[in-house]
Amino acid sequence: MKPNYTFKLNDINRLRELIKQRIISSPENQKIIRDEMRSIGFYGFKDFGIMDLQPSHFEGLIKNGTIEIID
Repeated sequence: MKPNYTFKLNDINRLRELIKQRIISSPENQKIIRDEMRSIGFYGFKDFGIMDLQPSHFEGLIKNGTIEIID
């Protein structure tokens, strides 16, 4: 049974923006962005085994039900 990760819609939208920012950022800024993502409760590698998180990975986690959006 896979664990269920639940996030509020505003956190999902913030994570979407952070993922986009991380992709185009310098390595130093990527760490800051990852720290912000972790403060929301999202741990890409630890929880999902994803090293280079892309928007398509994140949307896939939502689509397959691993991440649930609540309001």
